[in-house]
Amino acid sequence: MPFERIEVELGKGEHKTPAFLSLNRFGQVPVIEDRGYILADSNAILVYLAIAYDPERRWYPNDSVGAASVQRWLSAAAGPLLTGPAHARLVGIFNAKHDLGRAHAIARELFDVMEDHLAQKGGHLVGRHHTIADIALGAYARRWFGVEGITRPRLPHLERWFAQFLSLIHI
Repeated sequence: MPFERIEVELGKGEHKTPAFLSLNRFGQVPVIEDRGYILADSNAILVYLAIAYDPERRWYPNDSVGAASVQRWLSAAAGPLLTGPAHARLVGIFNAKHDLGRAHAIARELFDVMEDHLAQKGGHLVGRHHTIADIALGAYARRWFGVEGITRPRLPHLERWFAQFLSLIHI
């Protein structure tokens, strides 16, 4: 879908300006405006876009098992992905006041859980094709695969999933 990307300089505090806070009172990115509707939160945005623009519901399944399975991974994106790899990255980039050791431990556990799941289920987090679950975790994966200080064993299923994700988004 065509879109206009507007960069927000977090290091300069642009996400805390009155103009940005009028879009998202939490002062967080991302934020979208679509057809006059302003929405913040990456997971909420993924759900909105999938329902609004995918009538076949491939990206966000409409059956109870598929939808719940996607939600499980959206929760992982908002939980261990945030408190693990994302916090480790914030410490490295912004010297944020997070416990780096705890962030590394959470990241390693997340990697292990995903590796085990992908080993059992195949190439995607849910079903036989990509869903918004893959996007929720994969969009950040290009950063967390290189998070400084996180050592991990070789995880072939996770690495294969990540390579598939990169080919999907053409990076």
